[in-house]
Amino acid sequence: MSPSHPLDIPEILARIGLFLPLWVDTFSRPFSEQLTRFEPHTLLACASVSKTWRQAFLPLLWHRYDCIIMKSLPQETVAHNSPHFRVLQIYGNDVTAFQCADLVDLTIRGAPMQMLLGIVAAARSSRTGSRAGAGSEVGGGIALSPQQQLVRSNLYLQSLFWHGPTPQKPLDVDDFTGLKYIQTLKFSNWLCYPETMVELLSLVSGTLRELKLDRINGLHPLSSEDLSDFTERLSVLFTTQLGNNGGTNNYSNSNSNSNNGKLVLPRLTNLVSTCDNAVSLFLADLVKCCPRLRSLGVYLADNNGTTRLADNLRAHCQELQELKLSPVVTFRRIDALIRQSSTAGLRKLTVEVSGPDEDLITAIMQHAGTLEDLAIKRSVGDMDICRYFCLLEECSNLESFSLSATAVTLDNEFLDTLKNNDGGGGCSYGWKCHRRLRKLVLNPRLYLGVGERLKADRELLKGMSDSVSAMGWYRPRQQDPRQEFQGEKINPTMVRKTFELVQGVENLETLILDTVVFRSTPTAFRLDQ
Repeated sequence: MSPSHPLDIPEILARIGLFLPLWVDTFSRPFSEQLTRFEPHTLLACASVSKTWRQAFLPLLWHRYDCIIMKSLPQETVAHNSPHFRVLQIYGNDVTAFQCADLVDLTIRGAPMQMLLGIVAAARSSRTGSRAGAGSEVGGGIALSPQQQLVRSNLYLQSLFWHGPTPQKPLDVDDFTGLKYIQTLKFSNWLCYPETMVELLSLVSGTLRELKLDRINGLHPLSSEDLSDFTERLSVLFTTQLGNNGGTNNYSNSNSNSNNGKLVLPRLTNLVSTCDNAVSLFLADLVKCCPRLRSLGVYLADNNGTTRLADNLRAHCQELQELKLSPVVTFRRIDALIRQSSTAGLRKLTVEVSGPDEDLITAIMQHAGTLEDLAIKRSVGDMDICRYFCLLEECSNLESFSLSATAVTLDNEFLDTLKNNDGGGGCSYGWKCHRRLRKLVLNPRLYLGVGERLKADRELLKGMSDSVSAMGWYRPRQQDPRQEFQGEKINPTMVRKTFELVQGVENLETLILDTVVFRSTPTAFRLDQ
């Protein structure tokens, strides 16, 4: 018999349940920090109406489990309802007996102390590392960890972030043999040598779209290994035949690794490496396997492999559009990486300056015709601020420009530099991007000086906002929490002069000065909704 009322139909109830509040965002005091709370009261009330309603709403109630936000729930309740989970976020040391087998998104975090110990263990392993033990000995009798069992039990996973145990253990390739739908892989705090990583990637090659590596020990040359020997080792690894199962992973045989035996990642578009050790040599060979790569983020620890990485990006990654570089030492080859990495031109570039300003600017100029988003930061040492403002003149397609320098103060000299790069008219008409620029971030210091701090910081900010409102700007209600500290030091005169300078940027929507956010008045109604 068909249901007598639409609210007795499970499919309709499930659609209604999607509109019931379950997660509530709030702001804590005094720092206005955004917090998310689990408040299932409405959904629970609906689930208690009848058996039909309970069956319809229960999967929605337990669709996502976050061990931090939902930590007050009894573990027995969590375990009992875990078959409903589709999104799971836990700590690596969580011992709850999860029974979920239909996860699509799994995050296994490292506990705060575990993450700290992991950094120490990684540093120790890098000094005494060995290639031995590149895989676990499950077949030899070593039991699987609860985390391994969880990964192996969820064959429909599309996204996996896995923080490894402390001390570090080797990644086990067998944990990934059943993952036929994985699109995002993020690893942190693991021991994994190039041979293991290539074998692992071959298993997920047909579906993988995003790969992030963080604190992976083993992808760099060992202390006892010569750089030329390591390079030769990688060259052989990336050109030899893969295993019989390599690269099939639910993808057309015409595009898979079985076609020629080499590793190919035909769908990978986003690659990020924030490993503490230098892995540029490994990445240089890996990008040759990524013909669709569009975004690359690299934490550069030395010069080894950077030129080779640039050459391979240019030769094999024709669709590369975004580059994010975070060098931690001063060297010049980062300029070559920016200059040579893209044949069609970069659209987005984020770089932390650690070398000569002039060489970096020259390299950025190679992409002046294509750059749409440019962010430059210098946290150590002085910065030749004058040179960087010329990018506003030359990059005609810029929609977002960010310049952060902790050793520069927003003062008359700073503003004079801006004016000297505006075509001489005292406004921004000299900037080629003045019709396209929508976001301008200038994060020097807006300080009056330690001895000149004003007590009435809120009144100062209020007065400043009133002053610039006549120019068509306002401060949103929700500001960056750090502004609570910086408000007492902001120089309102410099801020007003900055607003006068950007009056010619007709489509500018957001202006951020030392983390203080201002919006243009035409967008006020839309942003307050």
